Amino acid sequence: MNRQEAMRKVGLSNKGRKPWNKGLTKEDDSRIRGVGNRKGCISWCKGLTKETDSRLMHSESAKNRIGVASKERWTNEEYIMKMACRKTNAGFTHTEETKRILRLAAINEWKDLELRKKRGQISRKLWEDPEYRDNIVSKVMKANGVKPNKLEIRLADALNNEFPGYLKFVGDGSFLVGGSSPDFINVEKKQIIEVFGCYWHCCRKHFPNIKDRDSIIRKQHRKDQRRVNKFKKLGYSVLIIWEHEIIDDLQSVIKRIEQWLN
Repeated sequence: MNRQEAMRKVGLSNKGRKPWNKGLTKEDDSRIRGVGNRKGCISWCKGLTKETDSRLMHSESAKNRIGVASKERWTNEEYIMKMACRKTNAGFTHTEETKRILRLAAINEWKDLELRKKRGQISRKLWEDPEYRDNIVSKVMKANGVKPNKLEIRLADALNNEFPGYLKFVGDGSFLVGGSSPDFINVEKKQIIEVFGCYWHCCRKHFPNIKDRDSIIRKQHRKDQRRVNKFKKLGYSVLIIWEHEIIDDLQSVIKRIEQWLN
């Protein structure tokens, strides 16, 4: 389709329609009025080039000053804590070139042993704050999309049928105790139920017979015991339910929970 044919079709489609600017005068038309007000004014960017526009290009001395100021800020403990707790821009992504520059900068910073030591000290100090620690753990679990597994869903359904509203599933990081996320909890009664998978928590009955089996089991059991002791230290009573117990006889598990709750 040539230009004349296109214009003819546009003209036919607009035939009979009232023009949007019909009846407007120079005084009524804000576009013309705005241009009139600016007439004779010198444009703020007139004469600027890429080399002379400070927005586009910094001088070497300016770059050095900015770099020094930035490094000084990142050695300030208060500034680092502020930046660590700030909200990130959801959905924002860097360009590939920016990612490459940031990656190289991070590698160079990591070679600075003094800086690494200082940041490590600040991170440990931040981690000692329970509110900060719980906030970070909760965000990480949420970002990883932690959801109840089939075993936890089965037990949750049984608990809701037998004890509606009494025990809540919080294994998704929605509620933390001492920086850890229990599986089921009653906060008011300070009661926690932990569901241990036979593989991941190294059940002695069902963990596979692999090399260093006993060593792996002992190591995992010590880790689990530290977790349970932390809950108990904070005033919670803890009941552990194993995967094979739920699969073999769920009713016996419910009776055991009932006796424990009472």
